[in-house]
Amino acid sequence: MIRILIADDHDIVRAGLRRLLETEPDLEIVAEADDGDRAVELARNLRPDVVIVDLAMPRLGGLACLAILKPSLPETRFIIFSMFEKESFVKEAIQAGASGYVLKGGASGDVIAAVRAVCHGDRFFSRRLLESMDENALPSTDRAKEAGYQALSSREKQVFRMMIHGKSTNEMGDLLCVSPKTVEKYRTSIHKKLGLKSNVDLMKYALQTGLVEVDDMQLQ
Repeated sequence: MIRILIADDHDIVRAGLRRLLETEPDLEIVAEADDGDRAVELARNLRPDVVIVDLAMPRLGGLACLAILKPSLPETRFIIFSMFEKESFVKEAIQAGASGYVLKGGASGDVIAAVRAVCHGDRFFSRRLLESMDENALPSTDRAKEAGYQALSSREKQVFRMMIHGKSTNEMGDLLCVSPKTVEKYRTSIHKKLGLKSNVDLMKYALQTGLVEVDDMQLQ
């Protein structure tokens, strides 16, 4: 079980994050904080695996929280969750010890992907940051994981691979021993988590993230 602390001064943001994260059976929200002081207190007492923290909060901002907590909680991973996408903010977060930076309003699967990535020792940055920033400004990481692939469940990854290789819904259902309706649910979930609108987008995503080579793809 991955234990998570959410720190954001907006009730609606915390509630939305809780609803999203609690859809995953291995993710547990252990506490919520509505300001930086409370976030520091809770993190010290609960020692969560992951802290998701807003940059701008009353009393202490996200970066100040990192500066206080990072030395005493070396095993805890910190993810900045913010509307600010200026390169300077991202660089400061990295320098402060953040393992991830997720933009509010991004793909719904980004937060889940970020939690899983940082818990595996990787980093995560929203795709919009990766596309807009100088690549030298970000640490070298597995871009496929950064882009959200780790948000998918094991079964969704199987369906993802089959989609890339041109399998039909019925073919996937036969191979996985599930109904076509269940396959369609997986397909919808994959598109939602990765922020994609079509199978063409999925093909482009697979190539851009290095998950597959052109020669391996079934182009339709």
